[in-house]
Amino acid sequence: MEKRDKWDAENYRKNSSSQFEGAMSFVNKYKFKGNEAILDVGCGDGRISAEIAKKVPQGFVVGVDVSTSMINLAKKSFSNVKNLEFIQEDISKFCSDKKLDLVCSFSTFHWVKDKLNALKNIYKMLKPQGELFIFTTVKNDKSEIARVSSSPKWKSQIKESYFHAISAEDAKKLLETVGFKNFEVKTEIREVIYNSKEDLFDWMKVWIPHSVDLHSEKIEEYMNDIVEEYCKGKDLSKGKINRRNFVMKIYAKKD
Repeated sequence: MEKRDKWDAENYRKNSSSQFEGAMSFVNKYKFKGNEAILDVGCGDGRISAEIAKKVPQGFVVGVDVSTSMINLAKKSFSNVKNLEFIQEDISKFCSDKKLDLVCSFSTFHWVKDKLNALKNIYKMLKPQGELFIFTTVKNDKSEIARVSSSPKWKSQIKESYFHAISAEDAKKLLETVGFKNFEVKTEIREVIYNSKEDLFDWMKVWIPHSVDLHSEKIEEYMNDIVEEYCKGKDLSKGKINRRNFVMKIYAKKD
C-alpha cells in the first residue's frame, strides 16, 4: 500500500459494517485450533484482528496496516488483548521472522500496489501447510465508480488512482509466480443495501478521498456524482439503494 494516508479511522469504524461482516463470515467459519500464529494484512481499526485473537487464546495475531490513523486507533482500542499486536507497515515491505499458520486480508488487497512483493513476503512468512485467505474487490471497468472516473468531466481532473484491483486471472498468475501450487480463486457478486443516499455517501466518504489524487475541493462533488450514478434507473420510492459489490476470494496453501 502506498504512503498516502487520508484515512479517518473513527469514521471508518462507524461506516464499515459491510467490510466487517464480510470478514466475520470467514472468521466464524474457519476451523481454528486455538494456537495459531496469524497475520491480518490491512487490519484497519483492529476490530477484526481482535475477533480473530479471541479464536486463538494460545496463539497470537499481528495486525499490519500502512495507516497511522488506523494503527493508533487499533492500539488504543485493544491494548488489553494480550495475544494481539499492531504494526504500522506496508505489506509489500514487511517480512517478519515469525512463521505463520494463517495470513488473512479483508477488504484491503485492492489498495496494495506492489502485489507481487506483498505475496512474496506472505509466502516467506507462512509455515509449510500455512494458509492464505484474501477477500478483496475484483477489477470491474464497468462499475459505477469506473464510469464516473472515466467520464469527460472527471478523467482530466483525476491525476492518479490509488485503487489497484486486479482480475481473477491476474491473481492466479501472481500466486503461481510466488510459489503457491495449491490455490483457488473465486469471484462473486454481493448485494449491499443502503437506507438512503446519505448512507451511501457516508460509506464512500470512508475511502473515496484516499482512492484518487483529486483536489480536496472537488472530492464531495465527485462522490455526489458517483451516488447519482448508483441511483440511475433504480426505484428509490422505498428509499433503499442496492449496490452490487464485485468481490474476489483467494485461498492458497503453502506446500
